Amino acid sequence: MESPAITATVSPAQPLSPASHNDGTRAPVRADHVHIEHDCMNALELASWLRVDRKTVYEYAARNVIPCRRLGRRLVFHRPAVAEWLGRSSTVDTPPQGRQRPALAAR
Repeated sequence: MESPAITATVSPAQPLSPASHNDGTRAPVRADHVHIEHDCMNALELASWLRVDRKTVYEYAARNVIPCRRLGRRLVFHRPAVAEWLGRSSTVDTPPQGRQRPALAAR
C-alpha cells in the first residue's frame, strides 16, 4: 500500500507595506515584519517589557530607583542596565513610600 502524497502550496511573496515605498534611501519593510528589541527603550516600551504601568516607570525614574538617562525631556532606559538592576533588586515586596496604612490602635 502506498502512502498518500503530501502536497504543499506556496503563496506568492508577501506584499510590501505602504511604509516600504520609499526613495531608495531605506530598505523595504515587509508587512509581516519581525519585532526587534533595541538596547534603548522609552518609558512606554520599558513599562510593556516589565509589565507595569507607565506611571510606575516614571515614578521609579524620578526617585532614582531605576537606572535611566535623560535626553532633553525624554527618559531613555538601557535594557542591559535595567536587567542588571532587576538582578540586584530585592525579591521582597515592600509597600510604596508615601502612602502607608496607619497602624490600628490597640483596644
